[in-house]
Amino acid sequence: MSNRSEQIAYLIQKIARASVPTGSFVGKVEGVNTNDYTCDVMPISGGSIYYDVRLKPTVDSSDYGMIPIPETGSYVIVEPIARSNYFYISQFTKIKTLLIKNASGVTILFDDNGNLLLNGDQYGSMIKINDLLQLINQFIQQFNAHTHSVSGSTTLIPTGAPVQTIQASQVENSKVKHG
Repeated sequence: MSNRSEQIAYLIQKIARASVPTGSFVGKVEGVNTNDYTCDVMPISGGSIYYDVRLKPTVDSSDYGMIPIPETGSYVIVEPIARSNYFYISQFTKIKTLLIKNASGVTILFDDNGNLLLNGDQYGSMIKINDLLQLINQFIQQFNAHTHSVSGSTTLIPTGAPVQTIQASQVENSKVKHG
């Protein structure tokens, strides 16, 4: 909230929530706070904006669990949190970002650029295993076929067994797929 009148509106709304019906309502997302995992929602039936509506049905501000981040201007269904003056979003028409985080800190983030981040992005992108194997196996074939010419008519041929090509099953984690 950026000015005094918004703060006053927020306090009045907080006091008036005791008389607000306990059922759900449909509203339009007016703004999103990704630090606190809240948003501001204007009921489509009219009335004042509901500030700090939670993006998950808990009163704490932790980022554990599954937290959909709605797109500003999208429509949502707002539900009250039982026996409290707090509300949360139960349904979303447009999700901009989705964060999933478990208690041990493992995160999965689907961002609004079409990226999937598993525990961040510090290791870069995932490998396209079939393309990599094709390049490695081409290199192995060239290595195995390589000979050295020496002065005169002698050609040196490598001795020993040729290097074997690589199969995807030897190097991939089949539990993680992409593409």
